[in-house]
Amino acid sequence: MNTAEILDQLAVAVRRDAVRSRRRRRISVVAVTFALFVVGGVGIAGTYDDWWTNNAPAVQPAQLGEAAEENGSVGIDLDLAKKATVARIGDAALDAVATNGGKGYCMSLFLNGRHGMGTSCTTVSDSEYMTRADDAHWIGYGRILDANAAALDMSGAGLPAHVPLERGGFFLFDIPRDAWKSLDSRSGDIAVLDASGNTIRRACVFVGIAPPSRFAGDGSLGETPGTCAKLKPIIAAPELDKATRLVSLTLAHDQGTYRAGDTITLWTAPNRGGGDCWLVSTGDRPSPQGGASCADLPAPSYSPTLGSSLVGDHYAHLVQGFVDPKLGAVEAELVGATETLPVSLADQTYLAELPDSPKDGTGPGAVPGGPWHLVLLDAAGREVKSYLLPAR
Repeated sequence: MNTAEILDQLAVAVRRDAVRSRRRRRISVVAVTFALFVVGGVGIAGTYDDWWTNNAPAVQPAQLGEAAEENGSVGIDLDLAKKATVARIGDAALDAVATNGGKGYCMSLFLNGRHGMGTSCTTVSDSEYMTRADDAHWIGYGRILDANAAALDMSGAGLPAHVPLERGGFFLFDIPRDAWKSLDSRSGDIAVLDASGNTIRRACVFVGIAPPSRFAGDGSLGETPGTCAKLKPIIAAPELDKATRLVSLTLAHDQGTYRAGDTITLWTAPNRGGGDCWLVSTGDRPSPQGGASCADLPAPSYSPTLGSSLVGDHYAHLVQGFVDPKLGAVEAELVGATETLPVSLADQTYLAELPDSPKDGTGPGAVPGGPWHLVLLDAAGREVKSYLLPAR
């Protein structure tokens, strides 16, 4: 797990259920080191449960296997038997791989059959919209799962008035350069249409961030018209000179770029764009080298987050989260079936490690010694709250 992954895990605990009512898990990878390029035909808009049929095999199966292993560490299980190129336009191709037994899917965007622009994944069947960009392209893509859906009218958001849906409900379109400035950070309403052009339902999108911003891309789909302006992301610009140290942990295991024996510290700092940021770094001062996660949302969820990272031939497991101050907890511990492990807790924030688990090709699997509970204690040593850690 690298710094960005640790920050993402912490951010999940902050923003869980705050932005959207739909419960799903989505992973976005801005720069990918693997390819999901598949060749083969794509049909017209059709069934949602077999969109991967009648397509040629992957041209880079070894890299697909690596992608499956990497995603497995965060609970995204790629089904490599279910994959296809699902849409094409110009020099861009959109490829998809089913996840979690076909319940979800990953979408990967490629230019010229080789240049990967990014991957996004979900573990459940849900409609999606997002964009990817570089200096020369800004491309919108996604999937619509409404019954009988055939096209999108996105003119209310300044996008095309007719975006056809391909087999399985996937779509892909180019955002022309002369519209970049006017569409930058714009939001607006859209309509899902049937084959006769009738409206099935209305929704909205946050269009995304236009090039040449270094944050170019993004984009979100909202269920309720008129509500997508709030989906604009908060750009991370932490004021490091105002940072506050929260909690530190000396690692017993390698964690991505960190090594056993390193002391990592979680910091918080106000964000110049509003809200607060969290940074993880080593040393006595916060460093933006590993990135920052920022949010401007209500009180965080207090359920712990369990993150796993592949390190060599094993998975390392990190627990992190926030403590409800009303509990009066001053200590914490991880209680397993046969042993109890310490937890670093300070300023209502905690970090801890669980035992490693061996790599067996199926993802991190269950953490040894479980089931594990995070137990919070008051000053007298009494238990004030216990959380069962999520199963891998």
